[in-house]
Amino acid sequence: MLYALIKNRGRVVTKDELLDLVWPGLVVQENNLQAQVSTLRKLLGPNAIATIPARGYQFSLAETELPDIAIAAMQSDMPKNAPLGPQQSPRSSPQQMLVKAPHSTLTQAERAAVFGDYADLAVSKIPALSIAVLPFTNLTGDANDEYFSDGLADELLNVLSKIKDLRVIARTSSFSFKGKNVDIATIGASLGVAHVVDGSVRKSGDQLRISVQLVKVADSSPVWSEVYDRTLDDILAVQDDIAQCVLTELRTKLMRPSQGKIELRSVETEVATATRGRSGNSGALRLYLRARFLMNRHSSDDVLKCIDYLRQALSADPDYALGWAALSHALVTAADLGAAPVDECAADALKAAERALELQPDLVDGHVAMCTYQTMHAWDWRGAVTSAQRALQLAPDNVGALKEAARLYYALGRSQDALGYAKRAVSLDPLNSVCYWYLASSLGVLGRIGEAETAIRKALELSPDAPSLHFRLAFFMDRLGRHEDAIVEANRERTDWARLFALGILYFRQGNLAEADRALNTLIERCGENACIQIAMNYCVRGDADRAFDWLERAFVLRDTGLSYVKSGWLTHPIQADPRWPVFLRKMGFEE
Repeated sequence: MLYALIKNRGRVVTKDELLDLVWPGLVVQENNLQAQVSTLRKLLGPNAIATIPARGYQFSLAETELPDIAIAAMQSDMPKNAPLGPQQSPRSSPQQMLVKAPHSTLTQAERAAVFGDYADLAVSKIPALSIAVLPFTNLTGDANDEYFSDGLADELLNVLSKIKDLRVIARTSSFSFKGKNVDIATIGASLGVAHVVDGSVRKSGDQLRISVQLVKVADSSPVWSEVYDRTLDDILAVQDDIAQCVLTELRTKLMRPSQGKIELRSVETEVATATRGRSGNSGALRLYLRARFLMNRHSSDDVLKCIDYLRQALSADPDYALGWAALSHALVTAADLGAAPVDECAADALKAAERALELQPDLVDGHVAMCTYQTMHAWDWRGAVTSAQRALQLAPDNVGALKEAARLYYALGRSQDALGYAKRAVSLDPLNSVCYWYLASSLGVLGRIGEAETAIRKALELSPDAPSLHFRLAFFMDRLGRHEDAIVEANRERTDWARLFALGILYFRQGNLAEADRALNTLIERCGENACIQIAMNYCVRGDADRAFDWLERAFVLRDTGLSYVKSGWLTHPIQADPRWPVFLRKMGFEE
């Protein structure tokens, strides 16, 4: 604020202008301005800042009269002579400069007085309109009802994530605290949010008691709470009411008086828009919640059960757009896991995504599902870009859309774009190993191997048993010259194809041809047609172009999803001078 006033001395700076300059992107109560001006006057003198009634404030001191603290604030982390006008803001926020000023005598209490209830948010850059929805506690006593309590929280999270200007942490990170005795302050700090929603569900027959509260992380104080005694048939109305109340409370608490009052009708419209595509059939909803619960377990058996529940839900409500989008995603996952035939899954996945978008053309989940199909199965790169960008246009902070965009642009060889999307995904889902995996992949292609190793280690820390992470770490170690450590790491892979794939490449790069041959031959013998792309990559590294293209062609015939990344990986470098390489890329749909 001091910087803003000094750079605009000679004119009146309005209150709204100051709020926008000092806290760009944040919503801060107007009374914080008065408190901050009062404290600045204590530091600079009573005549330093003039109040212009009904207009704003004006800095009154001449440049020769500036005390040390003002000079420090002007020089601290600021570009020299940087103009600060209505359309510009400093690289470091003015409140940070004031706190860092060497001659500042502000105490913690004074800082709190200046910045109000959200002082720490202003300094740490945590948006005030940020929230995490924790899994609701199942108080029923029956583990079979876990899907329902998780599902209600998951649905609330999905609705809030589609609200404009509201930063919502994704499910994987929010739900990582399930069953853990962790206080709100720790959760908020881990996820980088200002607010948390938690609750509980007690179910008896078709009777429900749902308790929900919105809590401010800074002091763990409840902002809003409610208890709903309803029946299963009322669950949709309860979901809407919770979303509307949370949104209304957040915006009301953080709104400046000059912005007017929250209109209930406006909030209702926002929530209605965010719930597009869901079913009005409570039975279909419960089947959908069961399916989502199973899908999040990420095992082949659970994915197949998930598909069965989704088909039941769609039988109960054929116009359930979200159900069709979820079915498309589940079918692609089943194919990737080898749980069902690729051709059959791909055809049904396309039909499901098309049906979702036919029912709801602006359904974010539908565009994400279509992008996944186009990237992993159709190799329709133009279509995939269109789908990804439409999803992000509809919901810029949707983690599913960001992850798909990161994967897509990595596949296209646009690694800098992929890196940007991966970073955004990590910021909104900071405890999701897949986000760090995509981040590491982009960093690796850009040659930032040390950073890539750090990212993939974070992924392993979050998901120690996840397949394929150990061999990726091993490749980064090898490229950094830690060859023996790379072999040890590759041997930690539990799945045959991943371990043998990595060992064949690592031993060859290290000159141990006998072990390299042994690993590759075993990979061919044990995995054969299910590891075409991995076998092809081994021959690429060896520079054996004939065998490499032979296995690439086999992978193409089988629609091996691993081919989606063939353009972007470093393993194909030894054969890229071969005239067959650009021909194969065109066959894959990549532009020359």
